[in-house]
Amino acid sequence: MTISRRELLLSFVVAGATASAASIAPLRYKRALGIEDVELASSPARPIRLDHNENAFGPSPRVVAALNEDLSINRYPKAEIDSLTDQLAYFHRARREQIVIGCGSTAILRACAALFLGPGKTLVMAEPSFEPMAQYARVARSAVVTVPLTRLYYHDLPATRTRISEKTGLVYICNPNNPTGTVTARKEIEEFLNGLPPTVWAIIDEAYHPYINPPSRETSFIDNPVSNPRVIVTRTFSNLYGLAGMRIGYAYTSPVTAEQIRARGLDAEPGVSALRAARIALEDQDYARRTIIENANARQEFFNQAVARRLQPMDSAANFVLLYIDGCLEVAEHFQRHGILVAADFPGLAQSIRVTLGRPEEMKEFWRVLDLKASLGPI
Repeated sequence: MTISRRELLLSFVVAGATASAASIAPLRYKRALGIEDVELASSPARPIRLDHNENAFGPSPRVVAALNEDLSINRYPKAEIDSLTDQLAYFHRARREQIVIGCGSTAILRACAALFLGPGKTLVMAEPSFEPMAQYARVARSAVVTVPLTRLYYHDLPATRTRISEKTGLVYICNPNNPTGTVTARKEIEEFLNGLPPTVWAIIDEAYHPYINPPSRETSFIDNPVSNPRVIVTRTFSNLYGLAGMRIGYAYTSPVTAEQIRARGLDAEPGVSALRAARIALEDQDYARRTIIENANARQEFFNQAVARRLQPMDSAANFVLLYIDGCLEVAEHFQRHGILVAADFPGLAQSIRVTLGRPEEMKEFWRVLDLKASLGPI
């Protein structure tokens, strides 16, 4: 059977892109090799994915249209890397020498762990936070020093400062934090960075920063940077721009530190199609803004539904919400049996599940399944 370029693309790109750029109303999946629209049906074999913080609304239709027109998979990515680097520098009002592109922001995190850590070094980070960062440190044969979040689940930066020693090579701050969705005040982070020893580098992971409501360039350390040349700010196209499957991320830092990261080597170069998708997604800020609004509405509706059931959600600023709930592992297993995947079992958060905000029909099914669990016994 011959597969057309359009059919091949549909097997690669996140399904659900609408043909109209003017709306991001609930999207539908398309069969990879079919022509008709089909409503999403949840089942254990085809689950609703609310566990990986992906953008449920998919990428910009302009991205899908451009890739459908020209995949360019026969070309090496050098020209597209240069083009995206220039575009990111313009977008963030930075110099191109300050931008590092990687296969997802995780590739940059791994490179930083390899560069600034090693035997005898320590990584200092919050717990709970983005656990892969700790894994990258251990791969680099470094110790991981964790600091509990505050009572309100912000980064405890005064306590973090006390854990920094002559062995510390790297500090990691995820803001908004994953899995809590909480935002630590910029002023507190600035004060912390000002007190860092000259031998310590700091990563500020802003993967979910675009979802902060209201969005503000002033709160970001990439759009409103500090003068410390050892501060590295990471972003990703996986969340807001709906390109998780294409693995595109980037970092902003000083030219010297950026060159060190490049020289240390990243895992691989992103492909041409991924780079082109990122470039077009960055151009389509109207769609990005509408996605932010849709996410804010979905987040508020999640709060409303949770409170109506006398459940307690954490005040998230991201595209996911942590929901306090007894027996979280049992609840997660209940959801899985009914075709919905959620995340659970985070350190220090034994009685909670993390729920990625899905499309309206997905969230309707989420609450139906949760109500079913409640009908079988207290939650």
